[in-house]
Amino acid sequence: MLQSMQNGNKSSKNSLKDVVTENEFEKRLLADVIPPNDIGVTFDDIGALENVKDTLKELVMLPLQRPELFCKGQLTKPCKGILLFGSPGTGKTMLAKAVATKVGANFINISMSSITLVW
Repeated sequence: MLQSMQNGNKSSKNSLKDVVTENEFEKRLLADVIPPNDIGVTFDDIGALENVKDTLKELVMLPLQRPELFCKGQLTKPCKGILLFGSPGTGKTMLAKAVATKVGANFINISMSSITLVW
C-alpha cells in the first residue's frame, strides 16, 4: 500500500479503503485518517504563533525530513512526542494538521466517541 501511495498508482483515499481491518473499532478509526493531500492546512494559514511554528519545525519536522542529523549520540536524538495544550480555539489542531501536511504524513483526527461506546 505504501509503494502504491508513493508511486501515485492509486489515490490515497482509495488505498485507505483497501486496508483490511480486524474489528469494528479499527474500521471506525480508519474513517478518521486524513491523507496529507486532503488536509488542506499549511503554516501560512495560521496567524501569529510564530514561536510555536518555529519550535514545531525544529522538534518535529526537521528530524522527519533529515534523520541523518539526529542519528549520532544520545543528546541529538529527536523527541518522542509533543504535547500541545491550551484553551479551545487556540490553533492546536491547525498546527498539527500543518505539520502533517508539510511532512507528508497522515493526520488521525480521533475523538473520544470514536474509541469508546456508550454501552
